[in-house]
Amino acid sequence: MNLTFIYSLGLLSCFLLIGVALRAKIKILQNLFLPASVIGGFLLLLLPIPKEYIGIYAKIPSTLIVPIVASIPLGLTLAPKDKFKVILPHGLIMMGVTMLQLGVGIVSYLFLKRFIPTIYPIFGAELEFAFAGGHGTIGILSNMLKEKNLEYWNISQGVGSAIATFGLVGGILLGMLVINIGARKKMCKYIEKPENIPIALKVGYEREISKQNSLGRETTLSTSIDSLGFHAALILSVTALAYVVFNFIKANNVVYLKSIAVWTYAIFLMFGVWGIMCKLKLQHLVDSKVKSKLSGMLTEYAIIAAIASMPIKIIVQYIVPIIFLVTLGFISTFIYIFFFSKLYIKEDWFEHGIISFGMNTGIFITGLLLLRVTDPELKSSAFADHTLCYALTSWSFVLVGVILDIWISKGALTALWVTMIMLFIFSFLNFALKRFSK
Repeated sequence: MNLTFIYSLGLLSCFLLIGVALRAKIKILQNLFLPASVIGGFLLLLLPIPKEYIGIYAKIPSTLIVPIVASIPLGLTLAPKDKFKVILPHGLIMMGVTMLQLGVGIVSYLFLKRFIPTIYPIFGAELEFAFAGGHGTIGILSNMLKEKNLEYWNISQGVGSAIATFGLVGGILLGMLVINIGARKKMCKYIEKPENIPIALKVGYEREISKQNSLGRETTLSTSIDSLGFHAALILSVTALAYVVFNFIKANNVVYLKSIAVWTYAIFLMFGVWGIMCKLKLQHLVDSKVKSKLSGMLTEYAIIAAIASMPIKIIVQYIVPIIFLVTLGFISTFIYIFFFSKLYIKEDWFEHGIISFGMNTGIFITGLLLLRVTDPELKSSAFADHTLCYALTSWSFVLVGVILDIWISKGALTALWVTMIMLFIFSFLNFALKRFSK
């Protein structure tokens, strides 16, 4: 193995640890709730890193996103029928905000093109990928563009990383502001004073061993295989199989299927693998918490690598369009999520709204962080509902990929029409569901 790769990975790891230490010691970082990966990434960005390292870091997000996405269906448990009616509105809101962010991106492109004729053809698509998944899912977009041999894929990746950083940090800050307002106006059922946040959440670790959460169940014994190793083997096997299928289809020039990204195959293959395991009654071998910790570890490295490799020149060149897009993204996402959450979710609407806002401006952990602030003991149904919805709506990446294909091949206006139709459908379904339930 190339030692340069080992050294570069070691440097990332060192700065992750430095980020942990700084978060634990510096008050402003604690109050901003900045993840260690973001802190470490920005520190690396300021250093004169060798070009070989930057080249490796730039590839990490698009590489790691495949196993991260592949892991989503693993361990999925369907809700009982009575629970399904409760989580369906939340799921439809999540699908709606996906279409909304994509639509905002297309509108931003059409508007900015009038003033910046040289702007690349899919500017704005980064908003949905960056806001609903962060730096890791930007790798999905750059992978798709790279596979289509579009020369601006690296520009889009740089712009996307900047938008993801704005989303991650801004999502936390705006989320905390919304929680403060919600607490004062008695919208929060489970807290009265948001300033009484547990110190463990601020510093990023729990000192008392008795209060530290478990990583999950040990589903296999080390006499055969370590449980973490077993879960990793499942995820990486499906990831490799997805690449085999993808390369086979591409080599044989299969119509339409050749334009589908590799992570799409990974999701569907994992659904198949998990379905077979359920049929064989092997569900006991998989623990969702263990799986989540593995994908969370990969996400940490995807974030720090994406920030450390951000192309400063490209970001400076596009800073005005980026700020315009991010501002519209925050405003539209906030209005849509909280308006429809209050309208359609009967119980704990604010808690459902805040976790959805956090996830749809950053990453899953951002949403969980904001929920833990407004619901410290997780007494609401928001966490369980959102976790299930997150898995059930994972196919939305496929729909976004289809619309992106339309954008590239048929133009932004056609893609906008399709997006608005889908947004109307998801929003109307919630209205129809509410009327029907009466």
